[in-house]
Formats: sequence, structure tokens, C-alpha cells
Amino acid sequence: MKILILCTGNSCRSQMAHGFLQSFDPGLSVYSAGTKASGKVNPKAIEAMQEAGVDISHHTSDSVDDYIDDEWDYVITVCGGANESCPTFSGKVKNRLHIGFDDPSEAAGTPEFIQSEYIRVRDEIKKAFYNFYQHHILFNQLDESSDYVIICHCGKITLGNIRNAVKANCTDIKSVRNYLNKHNTGKCKELSPNGVCCHERFEKVIGLLTNNILRNE
Repeated sequence: MKILILCTGNSCRSQMAHGFLQSFDPGLSVYSAGTKASGKVNPKAIEAMQEAGVDISHHTSDSVDDYIDDEWDYVITVCGGANESCPTFSGKVKNRLHIGFDDPSEAAGTPEFIQSEYIRVRDEIKKAFYNFYQHHILFNQLDESSDYVIICHCGKITLGNIRNAVKANCTDIKSVRNYLNKHNTGKCKELSPNGVCCHERFEKVIGLLTNNILRNE
């Protein structure tokens, strides 16, 4: 699946979103670009992402013209509010989405306040793009190529783990945990990328896998 994250300068928000989305699933082909690419990644964005455990120091700031002839499953714009004009993309796109964020590079004030704005926007991007990943990608590609993806972060339970448990006739979270001998540590919200308990996601994956297996029998 090919995903392009688009903004104006391709130096901060789109770079953060690019880094997070790729970290959620290394199997995705994620790119970012700008309509007026700045030519460099914002050092404060790199620093904020490093603090979150994601390295974007190797990213480059690229022009959207580099990608205009490609075909995309998703193009996502991340520009902010009324004071900012969102870029457009004229290439071949199956799905267009807008997920807007404030631009932390516009923050003014003390160094502490400016840093806090980068952290705030970073955390908002992480949460929003994990929600996007769950609902638009993960639940639509439950084949074995995605078996490494973690569904339950507190027990480090992967899609492949759940698939094996469902094949062994486990039909709910409790039976899957018992089969895998991986129990709830109580740290689900703390460890989940979007700060939300994995229970709903876990249940949905079990249901989808159960239906897929029954349909293919």
C-alpha cells in the first residue's frame, strides 16, 4: 500500500506523520512531500520524534512533483486551520483524506513553550495517524503479510498470534490470551500509540479473522 503525506514545506508535520505511520507498519510504502518543499527537515521535529522513539533524521524534504506520476492508495494533507491553505494533488489517488494539525514551527515565545508546542503537535499526530492506520489499513488487510503487526501492546500480541489462536478455535479475548499465555498487564493505554485500550481493536480483529477463516473453510 502506497501512502503520500502532503503539506506545504515538508519539513515538520508531514515528516512526523511519515515517521509515525512507517513505524506502525514497516510493510507500508510511506512517503511525504511538499508543494513548496523547504529542502530540509526541521531539526526541532527530528528532536521531538527522537524523544518518541522514531528516527526521522534520514528523511529528506521532497517536492510533490517527484511523486505526481505515481499511483497512490492514500494522499493525506496535514495542513492546519483557516490561516493556512491546503495543498492539492493532481495525481492518481484512490483515497484523499485531510487530517489537520497546527504548525509548531509558527510557535512564538520562550524556548520551553516552543518545545512544548512541538511535543503537543507530535502527540496529536501520533494519535490521529494510529487511528487512521487502524481503521483504514489494518482492518482492511488481515492477510499473513501483516502477521508481525502488534494488536495488543500490553501483551505484545501480534496479528499472527491471534490468527493462530483463532485457528485453534479461540473466539474471544480471554480464550486468545489463555491460549497464548499472554495476560493483561494493565498497561495497555500507556503502551498503545494512541493512548487507547486495545480491547476494542483486539475484539474486532478476532471477529474479522474468525469470519475470514469460516468463509475460507
